[in-house]
Amino acid sequence: MRRDYPPGVVLHAPHCREAGDGNRATLPVLRAITGYPSHRWCPCGNVDDTPHVVVEQIEYGPHLYTPMSSPPPRDATRALCGICRGTHGNPAPGLLIRHA
Repeated sequence: MRRDYPPGVVLHAPHCREAGDGNRATLPVLRAITGYPSHRWCPCGNVDDTPHVVVEQIEYGPHLYTPMSSPPPRDATRALCGICRGTHGNPAPGLLIRHA
């Protein structure tokens, strides 16, 4: 089934101060990596020592969809955007928002 990908996200260790106020939902790290292929890691953790992560969405602000030339993930509705690495579809619910 094809799906929309949200804009690029940052994966934080649950103890990271940049991940919010302490009342944040976590995901198993492998689920977050596969669910958010455009992720990047905060320096607070990595896949080797963080079993769960907080997913933070970065707000890229208004911009035009500019498709990347690389092939999209097989289940993406279309090519990922070269600016935000999302598909410009419906945003994923429940993510922290940080303005870039």
